[in-house]
Amino acid sequence: MPGGMYPDFWIQHLNERNLGFEIEGTFRYHKAVYNNFQLFRPFLYDANLVYSRRLAAKTHGDFMGGAGAETLVFYEYGTCGLIGGGCSVHLNSTHFLLHGGFGVRYYAWKSLFVRPEVHYYFIPNNYQFHSDNVFRLAASVGWTFGKH
Repeated sequence: MPGGMYPDFWIQHLNERNLGFEIEGTFRYHKAVYNNFQLFRPFLYDANLVYSRRLAAKTHGDFMGGAGAETLVFYEYGTCGLIGGGCSVHLNSTHFLLHGGFGVRYYAWKSLFVRPEVHYYFIPNNYQFHSDNVFRLAASVGWTFGKH
């Protein structure tokens, strides 16, 4: 999976026993080049079970694991029809994935937090790439509703 900026959107719900679920999705902000000739963009999305534990006064650890999918969108440019007008063809390839991750929420002000995080994705049968393993380092900014 190519490096670059991957905006991430997620929502997490925890119960009073610090167990819950999280749904997240991320994608590569700019298109990447596949095999030095074709533009593409990866999307990763998953649903996770979460365990959160207080580590210090303003710090919580979030441990997550779940399943989801990777969708690769390939952009191929060519000509269409008899006249030869330009067109855009999009091809998708979707693969099942397993996800594991860890993040540390630090509450900087009231319910506003920053969360550096590490994610690991195992994508079996990811034949477009040389490895089934993907690592992602990220940092999130978020807001907690309710007690933290």
